[in-house]
Amino acid sequence: MITYFHLEEDKLDIFHHAFLEAVQSLYTAPVYFRHRSQPNNQDEGQNPPRRAGKQILDLGTGTGLWAMSMAEEYPDITAFGVDFYDFLQPREILRSTFFCGHINIEKDWDPIHQFVDWAAGLRRADSHTDPGFDSHNWDLIYARMLNGAIHHWPNLFQNIYNHLTPGFGCVEIVDLDWTPRCDDGTFPQDSHFEKWFGLLNQAMETIGRPLKINPNTKNLLIEAGFVDVEEKVYKIYHNPWKRGGHEEQTGRWFNLGLTYGLQGMSLAPLTRIIGMGEDEVNELVEKVRHEVCLLKHHGYCNL
Repeated sequence: MITYFHLEEDKLDIFHHAFLEAVQSLYTAPVYFRHRSQPNNQDEGQNPPRRAGKQILDLGTGTGLWAMSMAEEYPDITAFGVDFYDFLQPREILRSTFFCGHINIEKDWDPIHQFVDWAAGLRRADSHTDPGFDSHNWDLIYARMLNGAIHHWPNLFQNIYNHLTPGFGCVEIVDLDWTPRCDDGTFPQDSHFEKWFGLLNQAMETIGRPLKINPNTKNLLIEAGFVDVEEKVYKIYHNPWKRGGHEEQTGRWFNLGLTYGLQGMSLAPLTRIIGMGEDEVNELVEKVRHEVCLLKHHGYCNL
């Protein structure tokens, strides 16, 4: 139901920068990849040598910016990105990055296996060596901003668990809790943001794809077989009211993403499911935009 226009693609990339500012890292999972600033022989002399990951899978890759950023920062890895849509990813990409659309990650992952086999064939034809790709053993599986796109999370968690490198692979799931929060009472009680999110989540719940964070997510992961499940929470400020450092930059990026992306997120669900008129939706969106741009409102969402 999320409408994909050029503004929506821009929003995905803008949110990537907002999340990067908030977390200060492309990933936080406890899996090691050699950074481009480290020499190839940096682990020589260790007994045993430190194991480094080689393959990552980005679920719901969108424009592919996270996967490409990982491939640039960690030159030893090959990054694969899959998405239901096939027109968001760039056509000119890094040699160590592969993208594929029309993939339903909640169902059987045979299409992903076929995609990786195809990529291996390209690499063999290019280098005349076997790249050693293994679509059954991923060192890191990354899933970001999938709330609103998934019907049955337990199926997805089981698919992920079954495709991680045993004893080494990790999954990192990143999503935004759109519930507006404020610690100092400056956010309005009759918030347009809160009204907007309530209506949008109502629409998405109607089609079985709620936007709200499931408080039972940790238990669902454990039921799928995961161990050492850890939750980290970061504040994503609505605007740059908090001056100084990466928190101010987080607010700048997130505010830009909101002003770009609110209409694309809202129009189809609120008109087709809730039954609002297009003018009514646009009016609400403009009120939310105005509200989140006021620096006197110290609002934020949790990541």
